[in-house]
Amino acid sequence: MLRAAFVTLLISSVTLSVRASEAPLDRSGAARAYDRGTAAYLDEDFQRAAGWFETAHRLVPSPIALHQALRAYLKAGELAHAATLAIELQTLTGVSEQLEADAETTRTTLAPQLVHIEVLCSECQVAVDNKVQPTKSFFIVPNVEHKLSVTFNTGQITRTIKGNAGGVLTIPLEAPPEAQEPLAGQRTPSNSRRGHNSLLSAELDADITTDSPHGAENLSAPTKVERRGLPDWSVWTALGVTGVLAVSTTLSGLHAVASGERYDKAFANWQDAGCETSNVADNTACVSLYGDLESRFSTAENAELRTNVLLGVTVLSAATSAVLALWFTDWRMEEIPTVSLGPQGDAHATIGMRF
Repeated sequence: MLRAAFVTLLISSVTLSVRASEAPLDRSGAARAYDRGTAAYLDEDFQRAAGWFETAHRLVPSPIALHQALRAYLKAGELAHAATLAIELQTLTGVSEQLEADAETTRTTLAPQLVHIEVLCSECQVAVDNKVQPTKSFFIVPNVEHKLSVTFNTGQITRTIKGNAGGVLTIPLEAPPEAQEPLAGQRTPSNSRRGHNSLLSAELDADITTDSPHGAENLSAPTKVERRGLPDWSVWTALGVTGVLAVSTTLSGLHAVASGERYDKAFANWQDAGCETSNVADNTACVSLYGDLESRFSTAENAELRTNVLLGVTVLSAATSAVLALWFTDWRMEEIPTVSLGPQGDAHATIGMRF
């Protein structure tokens, strides 16, 4: 019960914070992603929870969802990603003073342990180690080589970056020129792909050196999830059985009521014929009425017994479904959501639901 109440509270929080201008489908997807993140957080699967909270924010921008992702990354030891989300949280509008102060504290606390990267470019998308960054200002793990990929409308620039803890690297980049169409009869070199600069590879180093780094180099979440409970279809099956039993109980109850009414009518006919005071064996009519009365009594009694049994089984099935749903079922998805940002910052997310 506590878990269900906690999940409801968190879902309500993110629903209230999303923008009203978003399409209903985006808002529904964000709420589902936030629900998955909450479940993973309660299971202490913080890496996966952070991915779901971040997905909810990408679908419908929400400071609450982004802050939950930041907290989950901190719990998972992903300091670089947590510090990067702190920067993004400070750029959002409508952020409460408490969340903004928490983001500032996180950023300033983690900065000496990481490398701060500032990419200066226009209309570009920045990715580090094949993971799209939400902003052009972000953090990386120090003393480790990282692949920086900056995509423009005209092509992509790739560099290898590396820095010391506490350092700040500013990387100005301009869009590569568009490739010109070759003249008639002119061969195009095999290594001159349109808009792709594969020769720009440099190692950048910071001048500041502090304590050893913390955190992990690989910030991407696993794509497959190991389930630790019953699959969700077991609950839907139990609910289906409960539904069938409920319908059967209702029909049986209606039949029992009708049988009781027919018995009452037969008993009234028995009384009207004076069979209670006469010798039934000597009265042919009373013998016939008695046989009908006995048959209807047996039918009504069996119908009542059957209904009581079905009612008990239905209640037991409903209770079993509730127990399975709350304590024994793993409601998580098998796939971690995939989120990508376009050059203009638009978000695209894919969520694999199993309902």
